[in-house]
Amino acid sequence: LVGKVAIGMVKDSPLLGHGIGEFKWKYMLYQAHYFERHDNENEKMVADNVGHAYNEFLHLTVEIGIVGLLITLFILGRVYIKGIMNTDFDTQVAKASLLVWIVFSMFSYPVDVFPLLFLLPLLLGCLQQNTYMLVVPFHCFYTAFSVVLLLFAVWTFRQGIFYQETSRQLSGLSWKKNTPTLGIMDSHYLRLKSNVKFSLFYHHWLSKCASGDVATSRMKKILPTSESYCWLGDYYCRIGYYKEAEAVYQKASLMVPTRFRPRYKLWKLYREMNDSVNATKMAQQLLSQQLKVENSFTINAKWEVQMYLDDISIE
Repeated sequence: LVGKVAIGMVKDSPLLGHGIGEFKWKYMLYQAHYFERHDNENEKMVADNVGHAYNEFLHLTVEIGIVGLLITLFILGRVYIKGIMNTDFDTQVAKASLLVWIVFSMFSYPVDVFPLLFLLPLLLGCLQQNTYMLVVPFHCFYTAFSVVLLLFAVWTFRQGIFYQETSRQLSGLSWKKNTPTLGIMDSHYLRLKSNVKFSLFYHHWLSKCASGDVATSRMKKILPTSESYCWLGDYYCRIGYYKEAEAVYQKASLMVPTRFRPRYKLWKLYREMNDSVNATKMAQQLLSQQLKVENSFTINAKWEVQMYLDDISIE
């Protein structure tokens, strides 16, 4: 299923891709569109929120296109073929390890796990064992290089402190107003919005407590998952945008068809709008919906929906 949807993404932007890091921001919308056109029960049962293609080459093609993929394969092939010329034991180990990394990357997402990502350039470097001597007559080169390294180290340290402090501030945020934390979230939003954890945390807070044009524009940029789109629908309901809420709940239900909550939210919306026709239709869908897991929420929600249908039939 993930492969089919990802290939559909490639077809929309085959040469240069959708952009680095865009897979997780677009995939779920494509999956929802896929289920609009395909009614395969087996695929619906395995569908879930997805942030990886589970194949790094396919993931790479989605983000940087066929051109970027060919450049990457050329670099890997060039280095690997050059390493074949060297038959010593260390190089053979590096070649075997690189091959294992590549095979593993076809079924998982090592690029998103930093130690595994770091292993790739390390193995590529191990295949190049030529010794070079650089003779530079001017000591200013070494001085400049040292200064650059020092500045980079300071910048890295400050970045670490910033993320640590931001994480500490956000962990103290409740649904009540917390002025210092809100100031951090607002002032550093552009800097942190691509961070998945920050995005979900911040948008969840916006859906519960915020309003206004700024909040609305930021909520529209929420990381798309079945759950986060339920938050977006809740936000629209709270500010009175019922048509937008309906569309968002419908999209959330298509993202992961076995999720109960989006259709339940949609049923509650129809009920609050006194739209008995759609509310009844949605209630019937909820009672017949296939679920991966039955839990206390779905049991109680089904009981509530059944009570509604019973009341409607009596009337």
